[in-house]
Amino acid sequence: MEVNITPPVPTNLNNTASENLASNFVERINHQEQAFEKTLADDEEYSLLVMLHDGSLIDVDTLSYQNPDMIIVEGLNEGNHNIRLLLHMYNVQMILVKFKKELDALPTENKIGYLQHIKKNK
Repeated sequence: MEVNITPPVPTNLNNTASENLASNFVERINHQEQAFEKTLADDEEYSLLVMLHDGSLIDVDTLSYQNPDMIIVEGLNEGNHNIRLLLHMYNVQMILVKFKKELDALPTENKIGYLQHIKKNK
């Protein structure tokens, strides 16, 4: 089930450079993900992972934001527990990982869910 999180409008836009907003950070991640996906062979797929300070990984299902600087990650931790992680955008470390498809895996259109509207170049 997807949770729809609507970011509030920042109250002090004069002091927030638009290029430093969390929404732009998530958009840049989306562009990196799309570029990475284009490098995959037919028998490969990928995951977007968040690495925590202790080295543990979160397999990202949904990536969202709350401007000006909060990133919200939902996914599975290494113990296979559903989690929601709230991070300052400057503390986010992400990894895109390629791996061979499992034979019984079904293709998916959108690997990562982005909850906010993201402009896509076509």
